[in-house]
Amino acid sequence: MTRVLVVDDDKDMLTLLKFHFEHAGADVSMQQKPIIACREVAEQQKNGTPFDLIILDIRMPEMDGNEVAKTIRDGGYKGGLIAFTSTATGEGRKLGQEVGFDTYLSK
Repeated sequence: MTRVLVVDDDKDMLTLLKFHFEHAGADVSMQQKPIIACREVAEQQKNGTPFDLIILDIRMPEMDGNEVAKTIRDGGYKGGLIAFTSTATGEGRKLGQEVGFDTYLSK
């Protein structure tokens, strides 16, 4: 079963994405706090059970999605990493590629 982590500070968006991924057969974890998500990714890596896919909101308090992406990529995460944003500008996409996003999805 595909393991997905969705990180977004909007609880309604988490619920919506969880519904869709579970409907597609995925095992979904949700996290509203970016720093806790970084810890969870590191812990799963350490346990040998990394997430297959991580969906990150770009605009979050505490840490933005680019910071989270860089942190988890620097920690050795090799799985799929998707930015989920309402503002995917050319400059933002370039920065996203530099920090390790595979692609962007618009909200």
